[in-house]
Amino acid sequence: MKTAVIILGVFLVIGFLIAVGTVVFGFGSFSKSLPKGEGGIYEFSDGNFKQLPGSAGLRARDFLFSKANENVIYVGTAGDGIWVSKDNGETFQKARDKVFADRIDIYDIEEDLSGNLYSSIYNYKDDRGALVFSSYPPENSSEIYFSSVPRFGVFGSSLDAGAISIISSELRSRLGEGLLKIESFAGSKYVLTSENKILATSDTGKTWKDVFPQNSALKAGIQKFHLDKRTGSMIALSDKILFSQNGGASWRVLNLLVSPGELPVISVSISPVSSNTIYAASENILYVSADGGNSWSIFEIPISRKITSLFVDSKKPDSLFIATE
Repeated sequence: MKTAVIILGVFLVIGFLIAVGTVVFGFGSFSKSLPKGEGGIYEFSDGNFKQLPGSAGLRARDFLFSKANENVIYVGTAGDGIWVSKDNGETFQKARDKVFADRIDIYDIEEDLSGNLYSSIYNYKDDRGALVFSSYPPENSSEIYFSSVPRFGVFGSSLDAGAISIISSELRSRLGEGLLKIESFAGSKYVLTSENKILATSDTGKTWKDVFPQNSALKAGIQKFHLDKRTGSMIALSDKILFSQNGGASWRVLNLLVSPGELPVISVSISPVSSNTIYAASENILYVSADGGNSWSIFEIPISRKITSLFVDSKKPDSLFIATE
């Protein structure tokens, strides 16, 4: 009798462990459908915040509404490749392509008129950056450029009338500085350098002009900048926020209600429908100006997460998309 009780007890314990294991591993398999972490993307419109329902866990570096494919959104992530939504953000799935299967940082995603993608990446497994071409959906992707020097990423590309411009930390301008970001407007290209300057070229890189704000009050170089592709207005982030409406020929300092030196601003952006509408973010606070930075409204996202980037898209110009982690 005692032996039977022991055997029964063993079977009960095994059954319990199997049941628990099924639940744990079932949930574990489900959790792998999204990257780990607390990130997510929020949409800000008409003074209200709404999280894109399928974006929890995504640590976004770039965000793009497809112009060629209706309801398709691409999110380039930190360390987890490209994620795709085909239902306007209700659900996201990781691009199932061998190029994006490893640990991949996505810095920039560009789309041509046919819906093809050009992704600027860093591949941790190969220890190098690359520019990746993908048809829609992102399958059968291929590297069309890769860094010949280990540990250097490809940080951006620009598509102009069929021509592709690429920037990488291994490339150097004539001033010997690495290039970290690229924007285009009216035949000119603007790049952020590893020396925290903004350089401009209108002859495909043969000559460069320094449009770094010559402001003696600045204590630091430029960390980020954003260019409005409609008007060419630029907003740049140093220890102050600077705004230019003439391609960097002149700049003015935008004064927030709280000094950026006291509460560091993390990201800046400009509305694609009005260059007078400017966004800035610090921690979990969003600043919005509707008059070119003369006055500001303050909004707090309804979570304690930190804002990392701000994205605007001409396909949905009245919304601001906010990446958090």
